[in-house]
Order: sequence, then C-alpha cells, then structure tokens
Amino acid sequence: MVSGIVKLAKAALHNVDKNKVIALLDCVNLTRQERELIEKTELAGERLSDMADLFSLSVDSVSNIKRSALRKIGFYLTEKLR
Repeated sequence: MVSGIVKLAKAALHNVDKNKVIALLDCVNLTRQERELIEKTELAGERLSDMADLFSLSVDSVSNIKRSALRKIGFYLTEKLR
C-alpha cells in the first residue's frame, strides 16, 4: 500500500515542469542512487526492471529504494507546506 507521503511526492513530480523537479531534488537529501532512480523513472519514464539491471539489483530492491526516495521528497514537501 502506498502511503499518503509517497502519493504527495509522486503528484508533485508529475504536476511540475522538469526544471522545478530538478531544483526540488537538489533540496532533498537523496543518495546518488535514489536521485538517479527518481530522475530516470519519474522524469524519463524508465521502467523499474531496466533500473534494476542498471544497478544490478532485484526489482524489489529498486522499488524499495524508489519508495524511500519518494518518502524523503514527501516529507520535505510536507515540511515546506507547514
């Protein structure tokens, strides 16, 4: 089940132009791997299975990394909205 925080992050990534998303990612404390994963899956439309091959990880591991990154983005946005 997807949490509200993750839904908030996904909505923010899809409803804003690419330059603003890149600026948002600069503000959030993401690892290199998390950032690359978010950029490629959310902005470039890459599939998780392709990213799993790129990182030499299972799809489940890549999914967990993406979920973690989306949570970080969601928490950042929640704090900024307060």
